[in-house]
Parts: sequence; structure tokens; C-alpha cells
Amino acid sequence: MYHFIYKTISESGKYYIGRHSTEKLDDGYFGSGKWVRSMKDKSQLKREIIEYCSEDNILEREQYYLNENIGKKKL
Repeated sequence: MYHFIYKTISESGKYYIGRHSTEKLDDGYFGSGKWVRSMKDKSQLKREIIEYCSEDNILEREQYYLNENIGKKKL
């Protein structure tokens, strides 16, 4: 199982940071936030893996990246 923190980015530069656990890295997951779910054309999105984590520290690492990026336009 892979556990990681990711950033989903739109062509406009808007982004979403989240965590995901999966067996398959290319599963097409872009996030579960309102903004991501509201996008009809997901082909405009790109997902970047920021950091691989253990199952034990994924929540802590997600919070770290969220705190570091609150209010910033680009990562």
C-alpha cells in the first residue's frame, strides 16, 4: 500500500493539498475537496506527489503541508 501527500493543480494555478492511500499509484484520484469534485473537466488537473509517508505519520505530514501553504497562491 502506498501512502502519500499530494497536490492537485489546475491550469489556473489553483491547488488542493491532501492525503491518499492506494494500491495503484495511477488510480486517477485528484482529491475529495469541494473544489476538485466541482470540476467537470478533470483533464485540466494534474496531481503531484509531494511526499510518501507511512500509515502512522500521514495525518501529521498532511497537516504540516496544509499549515505551510494556508493563504499561499502557489506551492
